[in-house]
Amino acid sequence: MNFREELPENCPPEWAEEITGTTARYRLLTGDQPKEADFDSFAKMNGSHIEGARYTECEQHGLSLWAEEEQAKRILNSRINRRGRWSAIGRLTIPPGQGKLNPMESTGHQTWWPNQEFDPVSNCRRTP
Repeated sequence: MNFREELPENCPPEWAEEITGTTARYRLLTGDQPKEADFDSFAKMNGSHIEGARYTECEQHGLSLWAEEEQAKRILNSRINRRGRWSAIGRLTIPPGQGKLNPMESTGHQTWWPNQEFDPVSNCRRTP
């Protein structure tokens, strides 16, 4: 499987699950409509991973998604977004075989490592 960006060794982790059915998840967006930069990993946005961050190097090379729109709204309206980086939420439809997801956290957060050929922009719609 070829991923969207070069990943560290042993990434995604072996416990990450391949997407086997069409999956809907939510992603925070920086503008009114999804754009390519909305699907850059934390590591890509920062030039590399950050040592000592809450998430592992591998997770920093993935993308944060939420299972429910309300979970993404909580982040959008939280202290995490105090600088207003994100302004909208997009509903992303991921077809089978388009990457791997880690098991869901209790917050509804998942890390997704998308396949190289998948175009997230054309598969994402801003929620009302």
